[in-house]
Amino acid sequence: MGILDKDQLETQLIGFFKNYQLVQYGKGEFLFRPGDDFSSVYFVKSGYVRLFSYDQNGKEVTINIFKPVFFLSLYYALIGEKNHYFFEALTNVEAWKASKQGVFDFINNNLEVLRLLMGWLLITVSDLMKNVEMAISGDAYSKVATLIISLENYSHRKDGNNIEIKFATTHRLIASLTGLSRETASIQIKKLERKGYISQKKSLLVINDIEKMERDFAKD
Repeated sequence: MGILDKDQLETQLIGFFKNYQLVQYGKGEFLFRPGDDFSSVYFVKSGYVRLFSYDQNGKEVTINIFKPVFFLSLYYALIGEKNHYFFEALTNVEAWKASKQGVFDFINNNLEVLRLLMGWLLITVSDLMKNVEMAISGDAYSKVATLIISLENYSHRKDGNNIEIKFATTHRLIASLTGLSRETASIQIKKLERKGYISQKKSLLVINDIEKMERDFAKD
C-alpha cells in the first residue's frame, strides 16, 4: 500500500472526527480570520473553503483553495501560534470540530494514520509548488487556462470530457489564484470561452473538453 493513499487517510480521519461536534458555515462566511486562535482541530465533511491573504499593496492573493482547514488548524494547534489567513466558505460548509488533545492522541496511537498524514502532506506541498510555478511562469492566457485545468479535481464529470466545477468560479477568484488583475483574468476567460474551451452554466464554470484543453496547454 502506497504512502500517498489519500482515500484511506480520509476514511480513517472521518471515522475519528465524526464522534465530535459538526459545525456549519454558509457560503461567503468566514470560518477564521487573521489573529484567531486554533484551540480545536477542524476537518471538512462537505463543501469548499479557500485560504487567502492580502499583499503589501492590498491585493487579494488566494494561497490555497478547497480544503486547507485540517492541516492548518492542526499546524496552529500544534505550535500554539495565531492564524495568519482568511478562511472563506466558497459553498455551504460542514466541518467537524475536535479537541486538539484528542487529535494528538489519535495520531500518536495510530502509526498508520501518521504515515498517511506524511504522504498527504507531501501531496499538499507538491500542489502548492505547482501553484507557485503557475503564478510566476507563462503569459496571462496560459496561466488562466492552466488554473482552470487544475480545477478538474473539484468537478462533476458530465458527458464525455465535459465537466462542471462544483462551486462558483468567479473572475475575481481566478484572478486571485493566478496573481492577475481581475480585468486581465476576465479578458483571458472570455478568450477561452470564444475558442470553445469553457462555458458558463449560471454561476458555474464548465470545461467543455478537458482532454483537448490538457493537450493544448500541457507543459513540455
